[in-house]
Amino acid sequence: MNARRLRGHLPAALLLAFLTACGQGQFSNPFLVPPDLTATPKPLALTASKSACVAVTATGDGTPVTNLNLKVPGAPKELTVTTSGAGLQIQASPTTTPGAYPIIIQGSTTGGKGEGVIQVNVTAETTIPTAGFTSAFKPTALTLTVGSGSRVALQITRDANYTGQPTIKEIKPVSKQLTATLGGGDGV
Repeated sequence: MNARRLRGHLPAALLLAFLTACGQGQFSNPFLVPPDLTATPKPLALTASKSACVAVTATGDGTPVTNLNLKVPGAPKELTVTTSGAGLQIQASPTTTPGAYPIIIQGSTTGGKGEGVIQVNVTAETTIPTAGFTSAFKPTALTLTVGSGSRVALQITRDANYTGQPTIKEIKPVSKQLTATLGGGDGV
């Protein structure tokens, strides 16, 4: 084959090779931009035994992408992750160890596939102990004139299983114009 005929077929051969490559590999469609996925809030703070919703948005070349199909491959076993429309529902079990858990989010649309990562920071569930008693002032309201004073009693009622001794350490008045003193009483 002479050089002139080869030069005439070379551009056509290169074009054919380029178009054939469009359906394969990481350059499957060079004319489309894969979407960038963003999850909000970022990072997600979650308490063990609780759940939260995460919104997922996608843009392709700065333009919002719609009709996004979400997948969460390989979510940490400590978390239950379900997709719901353009978002995720993330649930931490009561036994989830506190820590940071990255979750990879994959989104696909007719324009391509994209990925994003959200970090879920799990904290331990805290239980606030109950006091074991209830308290109330008697009387519940006072009317005072300037320079006068009055006494009130603090009534403490123990819960059925409470065996401790309540201790009153200080009384703080609700106003700077009032003073309060802690006096004696019958005890509990």
